[in-house]
Amino acid sequence: MSLNPQDKSVANPIPIPEVGVVPARLARVIEVGVHDTFYGEKDQVILFYSLPTRIIEAEGDYNGKQHMIRTAPLRKSSSDKATLMEHVNVLNPAATDLDQLLDKPCFVTIIHNEVESGGASRTFANISNVSGVPEGIEVGALDTTPFYFDYDNPDEDIWTSQLWDGVRDQIKDAKNYPGSKVEEMVLRLEAMKAE
Repeated sequence: MSLNPQDKSVANPIPIPEVGVVPARLARVIEVGVHDTFYGEKDQVILFYSLPTRIIEAEGDYNGKQHMIRTAPLRKSSSDKATLMEHVNVLNPAATDLDQLLDKPCFVTIIHNEVESGGASRTFANISNVSGVPEGIEVGALDTTPFYFDYDNPDEDIWTSQLWDGVRDQIKDAKNYPGSKVEEMVLRLEAMKAE
């Protein structure tokens, strides 16, 4: 079979999680740097929630693992009206650092959005709301090791073994990437690989 570069119907081997209000735990916090937004250039972060009651049923390595769902990039802000602060206020209102949110339980509302591009239609799962855990409800444990990628204090292990090309490219495209600690780390890793 030959590869047709015009065929955009690449099947996702992992089905998206179903719509609903489900228990979740924050599994990953990834700072992606400063990007253009509707409000100007802003620091952004992406949150990834693991869904202990939603288990993947698909061929391959992820079969039997918890589904994971991510937020859109959120602007870092101290305003209580900011979407990021909605997540902080639910997970740990006293948090002074984003790593203090990891492994905290909550409930997320999952919705599906259909997007048309190039004549093809794709459905994405998105988080429309985050809320606290009702009294008496237990949220299952994570089945992955949680991590926080701090843009100002990047971890080489997370960069090389936990992040994937798409998010690494997003970080490298940040307005504040040139001269950043992340760029310094990436250049050092590339130099070590070249030796």
